Amino acid sequence: MTASDDTNCLEGYLMEGSKTTITTAAGKYDFWFNSATGQFRLTPVTNTTEKSITIDPSTADIHNRFSDFLVTFNGYNTAVLDPTMYDIFNGPGTFINVETNEVVARVGGQPFPIVNNTILLQLSQTIFNQEYLDVEGNPDPSEIGKYEAYPNGAYVLSLPAGSIMLNDGSTTFPNDPLEFLFTLGDIHTSGIKGVAAEFEAMDIYTLNGVLKAKNATAEDINALPKGVYVVKGRKFIVR
Repeated sequence: MTASDDTNCLEGYLMEGSKTTITTAAGKYDFWFNSATGQFRLTPVTNTTEKSITIDPSTADIHNRFSDFLVTFNGYNTAVLDPTMYDIFNGPGTFINVETNEVVARVGGQPFPIVNNTILLQLSQTIFNQEYLDVEGNPDPSEIGKYEAYPNGAYVLSLPAGSIMLNDGSTTFPNDPLEFLFTLGDIHTSGIKGVAAEFEAMDIYTLNGVLKAKNATAEDINALPKGVYVVKGRKFIVR
């Protein structure tokens, strides 16, 4: 048998009656073999698609309330939920308060992905903390009694191993355990001093997109009339 590794390929001939050892680097290879001539070739398979997981809402955001999560498995052709995940009231996923270790909601989902590699996860109940806001970001007193309040703090959305089947185009395999850490906080900052400290030196807009203060100073913020404003995509209320 002869072999060469030109262009990262391992190739050669298998001679009848001969014995030898071939050593390759770890990885995945395409194998080609000609049974008439004994010629073979091992060609490394390179996966140029970076595999990563993103979730929306993002774990980097502070959210006032939750209902649905979109999880995208980049670098995978498909992501399919295990059948036990379909029931949002008894799904195997959990949404846990880190401080108390209380499971405040179960996590399930829909049987079909939103797109091939994006699945929809749903909580068994809306996670709501300090204040219910309507679609325009204003407090909605008529709705506040409909939801149980949860304290501000850290929460973990946890999905057990095997709850999602992933396919990368060649192999299907179950997910490892997944955990996403979220911070539950007020959508607005309580008190004008807190607003000034958090949003100083930022541009402040009205809900209609009108610039109220550029590179705002504490004096600019203190001078704002009562209302709802937007800073870097976040809403806050001046009372």
